[in-house]
Amino acid sequence: MAVDYRAALLGARQKYRVKEVDVSTWAEHLGIDKMYVRELSSTERDKFEASRQKITYHASGKVEQKLDVSNERANLLVRALCDENGVRIFEESQVSELGKLPGSLADHLYEAAIDVGGMNRRARELMEKNSTATDADLPTD
Repeated sequence: MAVDYRAALLGARQKYRVKEVDVSTWAEHLGIDKMYVRELSSTERDKFEASRQKITYHASGKVEQKLDVSNERANLLVRALCDENGVRIFEESQVSELGKLPGSLADHLYEAAIDVGGMNRRARELMEKNSTATDADLPTD
C-alpha cells in the first residue's frame, strides 16, 4: 500500500506544539502561575521574520537590508502566546500593548517561545543582532 505523504503532511496543519511556562515569579502581579506558548505556523513565522526587516533602496541602485529588533519580544509573543489548547490569545494589532510588559517577564516568555518554536541558533543570533544582514548572513538550514 502506497503512503500518502501529501495527506500526512497536510494533516499536521494547525497542530502546534504547546509549552506550559511557569510564571509563578510574577503571580502576585498576574494572578496566575502559568501561561502557554506555541510554535508558530509557517506563515506566522514568515510574517514575524519579515516584520524585522528594514529595506532601503538607494538612488545609486544599492539595496540595504537591516535587521530591526525594536519590540522584537512583543512581535514574537503576540503570535506565540496561547491558551492550553494552542489557541492564540492576542491579535497582531496588540503588539504595542505586549511591548509594555516588564522586561523580565517578556524575556522569560520569549525564551520559551523560541524554544517551543525550534528556532535554530543561527536564526536566533540574527534576530538578536542589530546590524546589517547580507545574503551571506542568512541561515541556510
